[in-house]
Amino acid sequence: MQFVEVFKFPIYSFTCDEKITNEVLSEVEKLDYRANVSNQVSIGDFYHKELICWFDQCLNEIKTANQIDSNIDFPITGCWANKTAKLMKHHAHSHPNSFLSGIFYLTENTGSETVFVLENFLNKHYSGFNIGPEVITGSVAPTKGTLIVFPSYLTHSVNVLKSNEFRYTIAFNAFIQGTLSTKNTTQLTLKTTSLHEKYET
Repeated sequence: MQFVEVFKFPIYSFTCDEKITNEVLSEVEKLDYRANVSNQVSIGDFYHKELICWFDQCLNEIKTANQIDSNIDFPITGCWANKTAKLMKHHAHSHPNSFLSGIFYLTENTGSETVFVLENFLNKHYSGFNIGPEVITGSVAPTKGTLIVFPSYLTHSVNVLKSNEFRYTIAFNAFIQGTLSTKNTTQLTLKTTSLHEKYET
């Protein structure tokens, strides 16, 4: 018997300019934060025009790589900073009302990988099935200046931070804008308000 790997979930990685990364880190360290479930999150949107424009470029690369129709865009609808101190963690969660999500690492903290989890549907919903693992997991180590982009429905978390240095990340959500159609001419047109429209008009 052979095992055939069928399900692969794309997680894209990009590297940001060091100058932008350090500039954003300096701004993020000065923000006001509120308590989240198990770490801290910035109050309100985080908007840094140069960084958001770079995020847009990365999303366009994903669009091109997947040959997505030119009339479809992925505007960034929300962006915020996460702050994690020693012995804090980031609870398991996904991002509703979103299509693609991103995590931009501003610091490098050993042992604080982003852990992704995909549950085994059969094992979860039907008793008597023990086919394959209960969950499928994978992790990404935080590298300063690295952005990862992934499908928003993927559950992810960060284990307890053991280092003394703060762990800082920027997270964002992007939704779909444009006209979705089928060969039978069924159409759905979506308009999404981006952060650029919110802060530049």
